[in-house]
Amino acid sequence: DNVYVNSSLVGEEQFVLKDDVVIVASTGSKKVIGKAATIEEDSRCISFGAFLLLLRTNVIDKRFHSYFFQTQYYRNTISSLAGGININNIKKEHIENLQIPLPPLTEQKQIAEKLDKLFDQIETIKEASNKIPELLKNFRQQVLTYAVTGKLTNSDFAHWEKSTIGAIGKVKGGKRLPKGEELVNYNTGYPYIRARDLKEGTVLKQNIMYLLPETQEKIKNYIVKTNDVYITIVGAKIGDAGIIPESMNNANLTENAAKITDLSEKIMPQYLSLWLQAPLCQSEIQQSIKSAAQGKLALTRINSLSVCFPPIESQKEIIDKVEYLLGELKI
Repeated sequence: DNVYVNSSLVGEEQFVLKDDVVIVASTGSKKVIGKAATIEEDSRCISFGAFLLLLRTNVIDKRFHSYFFQTQYYRNTISSLAGGININNIKKEHIENLQIPLPPLTEQKQIAEKLDKLFDQIETIKEASNKIPELLKNFRQQVLTYAVTGKLTNSDFAHWEKSTIGAIGKVKGGKRLPKGEELVNYNTGYPYIRARDLKEGTVLKQNIMYLLPETQEKIKNYIVKTNDVYITIVGAKIGDAGIIPESMNNANLTENAAKITDLSEKIMPQYLSLWLQAPLCQSEIQQSIKSAAQGKLALTRINSLSVCFPPIESQKEIIDKVEYLLGELKI
């Protein structure tokens, strides 16, 4: 967004120098008025333009001076001074008469040096914290992989039962709202689970919407039960899977997801949910999507997905360990 002008149009006093403070003096935004930035290097080819003020001092420590303009005290003062109906303005006199707490020069230097070190540490922490979500995601994927391959419980994966989703349960799609019907945001007793409500292996209740009783009557055959397993079949998070919690028992399910119900006694719904979320199954799901029309996970393809599972007692152990490992980190 840089703007360039012929150097002959720029006066000598308009070139910025190292440690100059450039201040927004006129803007339509209350948040931007008075915003200040310090020039970090001398430049004979950068100048400042209209609606800005430039502040230069030689009598106090320049770094201390720079930090003052980042304080909440300064921001609050400028906000109270800025005048204008549609455009906010601060005058040169406002800055010239601004009261600045000023310790002795030696102490100014000490404060600035200390703040330099602290802000360097903050940047280091920010860089490290930015990596945390990806690290947690990788850890979660590793836990799930270990869980469904026997490594989490030292179970012999080679002897686990191998089957398909269709052989151990029934796959049924959700239901689109009838034409002309609407959802309401007050509790009618008939919650409607949308794709956006399916996340992190469960149903998020914060923004749940509800059906009117007459709408519920029209689509009542598409309800889910506690511990049904859901899987999204279209959208950005296609293949996302999890458990229907007790609070959503008898809720209606969006057409953008399917449920796996009436499971065999040989497999626990919580374990099946882990299997569907694990990279091993997710890879198979993604392959199914690639070969499907319009990027949709068809019910027939869900039926054909493979599933491997140990005896019930081992499944219980796996579920407990995964809940412990991921629950502590809330991932």
